[in-house]
Amino acid sequence: EEMEKPVIAAINGFALGGGLALALAFDLRIAVEGTKKCVQYIKVGIMPDLGGTQRLPKLVGLAKAKEMIFFGEMIDAKEAERIGLVNHIFSRDDFKSETTAIAQRLAAGPSAAICLAKKAINEGYGRESRSVLDLEVQGQHLCRQT
Repeated sequence: EEMEKPVIAAINGFALGGGLALALAFDLRIAVEGTKKCVQYIKVGIMPDLGGTQRLPKLVGLAKAKEMIFFGEMIDAKEAERIGLVNHIFSRDDFKSETTAIAQRLAAGPSAAICLAKKAINEGYGRESRSVLDLEVQGQHLCRQT
């Protein structure tokens, strides 16, 4: 999550409990059609850890995150995409090439601007807009120097 460069979680299987919590720390999540996701901690009488209680609501909204955490029910890849848990889903045949293409698009972009934008998004999310605007001004200044 704090890595300077954007990172992609390529989910080619089920993402349950800790596996899903780990994927939440990535900037983008891409999944294979038909895979399932679940915050299943509640099924064994514990609560999410690894930042799951903080990252999940930021991605899917507070009400949906609470529902997922309180009930621990499986959702499929299409539902995960619909609620914003994953950015894209691809067929098993296209998964590797499509994920690679997305990574290549990121790599071909202006790295300083992308890294600074990521920093501003991560640090600014949930903060008052004035301090976020200051982050943007600092980032613009640094981008102009590259």
